[in-house]
Amino acid sequence: MLTMFELTLSNWMPATRLLQDDVNEWYGLFMVCYKLTVGFAVVKVISGVFLHETFRVAASDDDLMIMQKKRAMLKHKTKMMKLLREADQSSDNVVTRAELDVILKDPNMKLWLAAQEVEVNDGDILFDFLDNGDN
Repeated sequence: MLTMFELTLSNWMPATRLLQDDVNEWYGLFMVCYKLTVGFAVVKVISGVFLHETFRVAASDDDLMIMQKKRAMLKHKTKMMKLLREADQSSDNVVTRAELDVILKDPNMKLWLAAQEVEVNDGDILFDFLDNGDN
């Protein structure tokens, strides 16, 4: 039992050399195959459990969740500002209903907005939603 523990997790060469020298040299090949399969499998299971627990604890950390949400909101805002800059064809820093309608006719733009979780079925509704009322 102790020898199997050594073969799996510890110094496996003394036991392998003993079997190879005193019993048969083919035990060397068997032990190498055993070490490669079982040894790496055990190490991978242990590291997998460790990583799973680390990610579980990190996911429940309130500060980390707040930071991730802020980062996602900033990224979303940056993408939406890029959309509005592209929609502003007249370069007057004002997006008109007509300019928004032109950019929303592009099917790729609708797919991009859907990927941003903004479903656009009617450009007028989206414009009314985004309009701050100053024009």
